[in-house]
Amino acid sequence: AATITANRTDAGGALALTANTGDLTLGDGSAGTTAMLTATNGAIGLTGALTAGTGATIQAANAATLGSVTTTAGDISVDAASIGIGSATAGGALSLTANTGALTLDTGIAGTMAALAAARDLRVQTSLTSGGASTLTTGANARLTRVEATGGAVTVTANSGAVTGLTGTTGATLIARGAG
Repeated sequence: AATITANRTDAGGALALTANTGDLTLGDGSAGTTAMLTATNGAIGLTGALTAGTGATIQAANAATLGSVTTTAGDISVDAASIGIGSATAGGALSLTANTGALTLDTGIAGTMAALAAARDLRVQTSLTSGGASTLTTGANARLTRVEATGGAVTVTANSGAVTGLTGTTGATLIARGAG
């Protein structure tokens, strides 16, 4: 479809929505297995919650503005020009990549590893917790409240900026509890 707007979608199996030329806007969605949202040449707006059993993949040529994304057993992967996400809870890995813009995550939980990357500023508003390593990379500044890896290392790289607390004047809390 050119543009997709849906208030709610439910799929007992897989859920796949693709907007080829416009934006994809979704209120709430659920999938028994995998969920895939794609805006080939546009943006994705998820105003509510997306829940999937074994994985969620979200790809947008422009911005991805997401309320809540949850998987019970699988990975969450978001790849867009810029990303703003309220909460992401992955039973597996959490991978967020903002290719040309900023990435803002309010709360993130990954059952295994977490990898966040942004071409511009990267912000963790409340917390990011991973069962494995947490790797955060930004082309500008990393503004972090709390990042914890319960089973691995925490690595933060700000290629042309600083790593600070959320306001820029306070320190970031980084906790690595595992080997790695």
